[in-house]
Amino acid sequence: MKIISNIVDKSLIYLNKPYFFIYPVDVPSTATYKNFLSNSLFFLLNKYYINLFKCVIKIMIKLFFDLSKIIYLPISLLFYISSYRFIQVDYSQFGCFINQLEVMVKYNHLRNKKSLIFIPSSLSRSCIKKIFPNLIIIDSIILNILAQPLIHSSFISCPIIIAENLFDKDFKKIGKFYSTKIKQDFNKKKNNPEFFKLDKEYCDEMKKIFDKKFKNFEIKKTVLIHIRDSNFNRATDLRSASLESYTPTIEYLLLNGYFVIRLIHSKSKKLTFPKNYEEINTDELINQYLQYYLVSKSKAFINTQSGPGPLGSLFDRPALSVNHFYHYSYAHKKNDIFLFKKIKNSKGQVQNFTNLFNHNFYEKYPNSISLMIKHGYEVLDNTSDEILEATKELLTLDSGDMKYSSRNAKQQLFVDSLPETSCFKYMDSRISSYFQKKNPELF
Repeated sequence: MKIISNIVDKSLIYLNKPYFFIYPVDVPSTATYKNFLSNSLFFLLNKYYINLFKCVIKIMIKLFFDLSKIIYLPISLLFYISSYRFIQVDYSQFGCFINQLEVMVKYNHLRNKKSLIFIPSSLSRSCIKKIFPNLIIIDSIILNILAQPLIHSSFISCPIIIAENLFDKDFKKIGKFYSTKIKQDFNKKKNNPEFFKLDKEYCDEMKKIFDKKFKNFEIKKTVLIHIRDSNFNRATDLRSASLESYTPTIEYLLLNGYFVIRLIHSKSKKLTFPKNYEEINTDELINQYLQYYLVSKSKAFINTQSGPGPLGSLFDRPALSVNHFYHYSYAHKKNDIFLFKKIKNSKGQVQNFTNLFNHNFYEKYPNSISLMIKHGYEVLDNTSDEILEATKELLTLDSGDMKYSSRNAKQQLFVDSLPETSCFKYMDSRISSYFQKKNPELF
C-alpha cells in the first residue's frame, strides 16, 4: 500500500505543476503543446534521449487530460455558472505553494468566487486544512484524482499565470497579471474574509509546543530568520546568501533583549550563540506545522525569496526580505522592507537599479542562470551593515506611531520610477532607507 501511495502522491505532485522550463533559453513557461514539441526537438538534436522520453510522456499525459475534459464538460459547465472556482496550485515546493495559494484565493475573491483547494491528505501540505478553517480544502485522495480534469480547465480554474511570472522564448511575460497587484487590490477592498486566520485549536496546540521547545522565549519578542544558504541548492547562488553576513544582526537582536529562531533544513550549516538563539529543522513534519504559528505570532520575520518566505505575506507581522534577486517580493505589506542584491556586469560595474527595472532585467535574468553566465552578470550579497540597519528599520516600523507609516520621499521616488510591467510597482512596502543612502548612485 505504501508503494501505491507514493506513486499516487508523486503523480499528483507532477500533475499539479502546470509549468516547466523551456530550452535552450532555460526559462519557466506554460505547459503547452508548442513548448513540449520545442523541447522535444531540442532534446532530440542534442541527443538528450532520457529527457526526450520524459517530454514525450508529458505530451501523452497532457493529451489524455485534454481529451478527458470533453467527458467532464457537463460538470465543468455547472461549475462555470456556480460561485466556485478551482485553483492550479503547485505543492511540490513550499514557497511556491504558499505564494500561489494566497494569490489565487484572493484573485478568486476579487471576482466574487470561492476557491476550491485540492490537496491529498497523504501530502504534508494538507495540514493547512487544520490551520486555516476559512479555506475550502478537499483532501480526499480519490476526489483529488477525479478532479484533475476540472482543476486544469482554465475557464473554471485559476491558472498558474495569475500567481507566477512565466515567459516565452523571447523572455516576454505571458499574461498581464501581477501577483503583487492582486494582493494590493485585495487589501484595498473592504470587509474581506479572513482567509488566513489561524484555527483556535491549532494555535492552542502550537502554543504548548512552543512553550515546551523554547522554555525561556517570549513569542512576541522573537525574531524569525530564514537564510537560503548555499547548501540548499548548489546549482546557483543567485538567491543564496552568506551566513556570516547575518551574524552582526543576530548579535544585535540578542543584545537588545530579543529571541531569535532560525528556520533551517537538514543540510543547513548551523550557527551557535550563548543563549536565546535556537534553530528548527523545517524538513521535520512537526516544524512544518509549527512554522505558520511562529510567523503569525513573532515580532518580525527576516527572510529571503525562498522556502518559508511567503508566510510573511499571509500575516500582519513586519517582514524583511534580504538578498533579494527576483521579479517580485513576498515583502509587499506596508510594514515590510526589502534589500536588493547588487548586480555587477562583465566590466565590473555595479548597475543602477532603476535602469535594471526599466530594461526588464528582473523579468529575464533571475529565471535563467545560463543567461546570467552568457552576459557576464554577477550578484553581490548584501553586506552585514546593510542587513543590520534594515533590521533596525524593520523593528522601528512595528513600534508606536511608526507602524504603517508612509515611505519617505526617496523611497517613493524609486517606486514612481518603476515601469508598470514590474511587480514592485504594486507593492506597499519600501526599500531600506539606509541602503538607499549608502548607494545613492544605484537609484
